[in-house]
Amino acid sequence: MSDRPVMRATPAPAASATRLIALLSRQHGVPEPAVQALADAVHRGGGHMAQFDIPALGGRGQWMSGGLTMVGDLFNAELKHKVNRICQALAEAGAHDPYHPDHEIAWWPATYSHPAAVGGQNRLRYAYFPQDHALVVDNLGEVVVYDTTGQDLRGFSQAQPGDAGLSLHGLLGGVTLDRLPRKRLPDPE
Repeated sequence: MSDRPVMRATPAPAASATRLIALLSRQHGVPEPAVQALADAVHRGGGHMAQFDIPALGGRGQWMSGGLTMVGDLFNAELKHKVNRICQALAEAGAHDPYHPDHEIAWWPATYSHPAAVGGQNRLRYAYFPQDHALVVDNLGEVVVYDTTGQDLRGFSQAQPGDAGLSLHGLLGGVTLDRLPRKRLPDPE
């Protein structure tokens, strides 16, 4: 099995982003395509989080600014620290010189513009907008907006095939969708 992650074709990144990816690859001993895939994941997470499946980085994993890093190789602390350092560097660089891969098409209401986290699996997808206290969930075309006021959501995970559940993780522990009040969908513009 190759260490190269499966990636969608993306436009060529800016020269400064290419240099950063090469530098991080050398510094951390990680193949450039793996760092590139991580850069894409950090960008999709708005510079605040990343969800990824990169063989060279232990397979499936998640990073969130503020300290939460999970990798598929659960007991490999060195790998967790490496992923954390790379993601931090990518997030910091993105704040000053953003890398723009192909943008995900916004399926959520236009009222919400910049999600901090976007993900999906099986029949369910979600977008989190902490600035608007909103979590938008699309389950088989049924879009629901949940009010996240008072929640500081830091992680999202989905059940395996056959179950369309979404688990939310905040600073105070787990949160379920059925405990969040619903917001009225914004009127179409």
